[in-house]
Amino acid sequence: MGKLIAAINMTLDGICDHRVGLVDEELHQHYSDLINHSGVILYGRKTYELM
Repeated sequence: MGKLIAAINMTLDGICDHRVGLVDEELHQHYSDLINHSGVILYGRKTYELM
């Protein structure tokens, strides 16, 4: 069985808003690697609509 990874973008003060904020190269690379090495990606409705 494969590994299940849950990821959420949240700031230290608890803000979870994918429409604001700037992503640096290190964070972008981290999530790119995570996505590129996954077999299946499951998005919720809101996240899918933001894509």
